[in-house]
Amino acid sequence: ASGNGTYSREVVAIVKAGGEFSVVAHPNPVSHKLQVTVYGVQGNNPVATVMDVTGKLISTVKMMGNTAEIDMSGLAQGAYTIRYTDANHAETIKVNKR
Repeated sequence: ASGNGTYSREVVAIVKAGGEFSVVAHPNPVSHKLQVTVYGVQGNNPVATVMDVTGKLISTVKMMGNTAEIDMSGLAQGAYTIRYTDANHAETIKVNKR
């Protein structure tokens, strides 16, 4: 072995509301697909929205069970906000697109 190696670092952002409810988005930073996962009991009509730094709505994705996959490959590099909402919860996560 040459002693040279590579690694990747995955950073997971966890936003906790009261109780046992949390929303996780990874990988962060993201290049292509962002996975949003909800832990805990969801309310009705769960969705994840993507907004740019100005607050402009980029896309809305319905949650499929406790997950959603968001295609961010066509977006410019920079900071974005992922907002999870359902009838009982509203959580925000900041992600970086590279």
